[in-house]
Amino acid sequence: MKPSLFTGTLLLALLTGCAGVMPPAKVYSPAERLRPGPGQEMGATGEAPYCMGFGYASQNTSAKQQALANIAKVCGGEDKYAVLTEMDASVRYRGAGGLVDTACDLGYGRAILFKCTGDKTPVKGR
Repeated sequence: MKPSLFTGTLLLALLTGCAGVMPPAKVYSPAERLRPGPGQEMGATGEAPYCMGFGYASQNTSAKQQALANIAKVCGGEDKYAVLTEMDASVRYRGAGGLVDTACDLGYGRAILFKCTGDKTPVKGR
């Protein structure tokens, strides 16, 4: 018995989860840095959301690596930031920067709070 096109498409969608493009790392504005929350308490520069799948290690690693690459892009290089913490993030969560949408179709959201350590801290948001 051959699997139907629908079954194949559904299986592909489940396996890929939200392995698509993650949103860019969000840099907090000066006003957002004053809001109470974990980012403000740690002096975070911003946050990078990403999605975790349902136990697919390669997908989870890839999503986290993409989030770290987004942070490096914002901060000016891989050696120009420090990860302060990682936290669970539902589809919409309230961080120091307000409500952020992780856009996870499948799985659950995570966010990396980071601080740029280079000479120049970015001041713009997304």
